[in-house]
Amino acid sequence: MNPKIGIVVPVYKAEIYVAECIDSILAQTYTNFRLILVDDGTPDNAGKICDEYAKKDPRITVIHQKNAGVTRARARGVDEAEDCEFITFADADDLMPNDALETLVSILKPETEISTGTLRRFSTNSTNLANNQVSRTKSISPTDYRKQMILGIDSGPYCKLIKRTLFTPAVFDIPRNIIMGEDCIANTRIAFNNKKNVVATTKPVYYYRQHENSIMHTFDGGVEYEDLFFHYIEDSIPSEVRNHYTKFVVISKILSYDYNFGFSTEKPKWVDTDYCKSILNDINRYKIKSLLIERLLITTTNRQIRYFLIILKRIKNKLLRGIQIYYK
Repeated sequence: MNPKIGIVVPVYKAEIYVAECIDSILAQTYTNFRLILVDDGTPDNAGKICDEYAKKDPRITVIHQKNAGVTRARARGVDEAEDCEFITFADADDLMPNDALETLVSILKPETEISTGTLRRFSTNSTNLANNQVSRTKSISPTDYRKQMILGIDSGPYCKLIKRTLFTPAVFDIPRNIIMGEDCIANTRIAFNNKKNVVATTKPVYYYRQHENSIMHTFDGGVEYEDLFFHYIEDSIPSEVRNHYTKFVVISKILSYDYNFGFSTEKPKWVDTDYCKSILNDINRYKIKSLLIERLLITTTNRQIRYFLIILKRIKNKLLRGIQIYYK
């Protein structure tokens, strides 16, 4: 297979990283792609850097728009890539290994609409990104893939080739005040548009840069934001099958709460809120026994007991090798 791929990169305040990102994409061993750089009204010189690259390589298209947020930037890039069969995304401060596209294309089957890989995290001063692990490939049913997206497992916009026909207008119909997890919402909607098995490889196809200015390190939305975010997750599930997936929305709420407070001995800030009480009611409703420790961490305020539960949780996570056990 030799599909044309559209690589969409929103660019905003990425002057110190964007050239390195573009270089990593231009170094791809798979060359049948278009690189679409969407300057989302960036106030620095990142847009000019993109224009300079476009002069040198005809595969590069630069779009300049007024600042509208990352969701609208991605949507604009997908619209531009109308001549591409598959879409993938990158952030302007990240990198792609030079065989990323080749890897994702190599596992495609004629009927495949989504192929995925994994990411590796690195810090700005990392010097060795080589990967020596043996990669494995598996097929994921549409139902299990939808559960993964709802749970936030590998639900980022990157690491995937997605058939462009799956990008219906509703995919990016997300309000701008959703600035954390907007990719999870979009990918949940894509997952329900997809009706074919997803092909996944354990091989890294994306390098995710960790730095203190990223939204992952600076955002703190609070309980109101959590409630709003999960409203859009639930609304992304078609009404005719919503009851089948609601349990996994509840599990995702618990895991999100646990991510915010599950490793702290301090009293959780949300413990007395209606949102927290609704989570506990849903735990009882759906009889989610696998999350007993997490449930106790939601309600327990005693520092010594929380410390003991955190130790048990670390042991549990190590034994279960991460949260993917929850959706099986």
